[in-house]
Amino acid sequence: MYQVIIFIYHERYYENIMTALTDIGAHTAFVIEGLNMANALAFNVPIFAGLRAELQHSPKFCKIIFTLVDDKESIDELVESIKDSGINNKKEKVFTLTYHKVTKIE
Repeated sequence: MYQVIIFIYHERYYENIMTALTDIGAHTAFVIEGLNMANALAFNVPIFAGLRAELQHSPKFCKIIFTLVDDKESIDELVESIKDSGINNKKEKVFTLTYHKVTKIE
């Protein structure tokens, strides 16, 4: 079993990636709204308020998806499904996908 974590940086691709997850049968996932560290510091820690001007044009969108899949082949299928949806991660940084082998305790 593998834990898959996907960071999505552009809102317009969110639906594509969610569709790719359902294509491989990953129907149980958790989606969390994220905030990058620079924005968190600039707007929540007064000493870093000077960073605000620099962040005006940086993307603020970030969703983090956590799910479990049974095997490595499912991860390969997920990556192919994402590519088939038209996302070119080499041309534009749309997402980061990581996975880790985990042990399920019942």
